[in-house]
Parts: sequence; C-alpha cells; structure tokens
Amino acid sequence: MRVSLILLVALFGLCLADKWALIAAGSKGWGNYRHQAGASHAYDMLTKKGGFPADHVIIMMEDDIAYNSANPKQGNIIHQPSGPNVYPGSDKIDYKGEDVTAENFLSILKGDKEAMAGKGSGRVIESGPDDEVMVYYVDHGNDYIVGFPHGGVLYSDELMSTLNKMYSDGKFKQMLFYLGACHSGSMFERVLAPNKSIIALTASNPHESGYACYFDMERLCYLASEFSAVWTQYSDKADFQSDTVADQYQTIVSKVTGSHPQIYGDMSLKQKVLGVWQSYRQSANAESADIKITDTIPEEDVYAETMKQLLDAGRISVDEWYNEMSAMLKSKRVFASLAEKLMPQGQNEGELDYPCFKSAFKGIEEVCGQTHQESLRYVNVIADLCKAGVTASEIVETAETLC
Repeated sequence: MRVSLILLVALFGLCLADKWALIAAGSKGWGNYRHQAGASHAYDMLTKKGGFPADHVIIMMEDDIAYNSANPKQGNIIHQPSGPNVYPGSDKIDYKGEDVTAENFLSILKGDKEAMAGKGSGRVIESGPDDEVMVYYVDHGNDYIVGFPHGGVLYSDELMSTLNKMYSDGKFKQMLFYLGACHSGSMFERVLAPNKSIIALTASNPHESGYACYFDMERLCYLASEFSAVWTQYSDKADFQSDTVADQYQTIVSKVTGSHPQIYGDMSLKQKVLGVWQSYRQSANAESADIKITDTIPEEDVYAETMKQLLDAGRISVDEWYNEMSAMLKSKRVFASLAEKLMPQGQNEGELDYPCFKSAFKGIEEVCGQTHQESLRYVNVIADLCKAGVTASEIVETAETLC
C-alpha cells in the first residue's frame, strides 16, 4: 500500500511538471532579417518537432520581415539556404512592434501577468518549481547589454536579478538559456552562479563580435547568425532522449568559427538531454545533422553590406540608404570622440560601476537621441569610461557637445 502511494505521488508530480519557452528577437528592419529568422526557426522547432503546445511557447519579435517590401517572397522567412518557411504567422506572435521591450521581456519571463495586461497576447511564463524553462534571445549586444527595438537595452544586472528572483521564488526546476549576440558572454561571466540550476550558452566570449552567415542573393540579406544557425539545426535533427547539452555545445564550438561560444552556470546540466527543455514527446525523429556554414561575416559589418546590396539592386532609395548610414555613423562618431576626450591615459580598468554605466547611457540617449541599433557595438566605450572612474555627468556633458 505504501509503495503504491509513493508511485501515485510520483506520477502525480510528473503530470504537474511542465515545459515553457520564451523566444525573443531584439532587432527590427530588413538588414537584421537573420534575428527574426532565428526566432521563427526556434518556434517552428519547438512546436513541430518538440510537440510544444502553442500556449507554452511565447515569442516576441518586431514582425516587420515576412511582409516587408524588400521580401521577394511575401509571408516567407527562411533561416538557411533553400530552407523551409519557418514564419509562424502574425497571429502566433505574442508581442510585436512597440511591445518588444526589455521591460516586457523580463515581465514575461518572471510571470508578471499584471505588467503584461493589455499588451499583445498578455501571456507570460507560468512556470512552477517542477517546470523546465528554455529561453532564446537573439540580436545585437555589447559589454553587459543586449538590444531591443523599443524602450532601451537590457542590462546584465537586470537579467541576473530576474533570474535569481525566479530561482528563489521556485519559478523553474532547470533553465536552459541560449543568448545569440555580440559580447554575449559578458551577460553571464562571473555573475551566473553555478548553483542556481541555470545553464547558458552564448554566441561569443565577453569581448568579441558574433558572426552572421548564409548571404541570400535573392533576398539580399544574411539569413542567420552563425551561433543560431548551428544550435537550431542541431536541435532540428537531435535525438531528444539521448543528445545532451554537452553534445550540442561541442558541435556549436566546432561549427562556429567566427567567434568563441561559451557556456556558463550549472555545469551539471551539461549531461541533461535536450528533450528536458525542447520536447513534450517521448521520442522524435532523429538524424545526423549535416551543418554547413557559409558566407560568414562579422556582425558589425552586416548592416552596411546589406544596405549597400539593397541600394545597388534598387530596392531602397538613395535617401533611405543615406539616412540609415548617417544615423549609424553619428553614433559611432559620438562614442569614438568620448573615448578620445575622456579616457585617462594608462588607466587600469576596475569593476564596472553599473549606476554610472546606466546613467551615462540613458543620458547620452536623452541628449543625442536613441542609439542606432547597429551602433550598440560601440557602447563598450561607456563601460570602459565608468570602469576608469569617469563620472556619468562628465560623460553626458561631453556627449552633448558632440551630438
């Protein structure tokens, strides 16, 4: 009788256990096609191969690619050459346009229904202590930040505060986090504890650019980020009941040649099978993943190259090209001049002063306008100045003379 009761409780617990996923593409515009393509591919993989109920996958992205005037195949998004259409459809996207913000991302992740009331689908991650949570974010990044198309950037300390609060509140059993952005290692290095049941895979180490791949001559854009292409194609073909996080990470490291992918957090989770987070099914079709990456280019060069291709093909006007390039170069000039004017000679870097970093970045955007999404790669200048002891007010006051 006692054995039967124990089995009943165990089975009841398994029934209560659930899986949740949050997918976010943090950019907009045709030149950033690859980010929404990656998010769409992840959604497609989880709902089709993984058997996820649609109400357990939350996706947020601008949704300005599938029916963009530059898209020669309307309603179609692919993530690899000759690949299938992975666009989920506008009605499946929970949050789009101005709802794609860092604040909303964190609210959705921690299950704050009140904060999301009246926005998009209003859905959030409703996970509990026995549930598995997977997160995938793809976009631009720099030291201690990743971008969003609206409402400002997401800072490393804000992300970690949310993850730590979720852990202490029993919001998950184990979490798998994929972060595809330049300098993405800086979001987790030295801050993601090894005992919080979270494991994070990043596209790059804290100090380098990520890479894009697969230039499409018909669409005149890059279809994927290198890291995102590898992990999604691997999961597409994986045996969810035997292939582990360690297996996938090993493949990522071997196939991603432009940057140095990293792994952080709870290393005991490396031996868990991918199905823990990516499949509701006991079994799924598996085959060897023949992953071939071509046309790699540093992320920092992608936008200018894409805009040039679109201009040469007559898909954008000279005025559109000029306005985009001018906005991007303006931000670059401001950050370069800040470093030249304010960086102390021979100053050793210390620990990042987050209040200085945030205040300076916000102040610069107030006096100079929102930083162009392609210029986030220069924001490390602010972090370096704050580390060197330059105050936020000095940085903002100098920036105001440069804008």
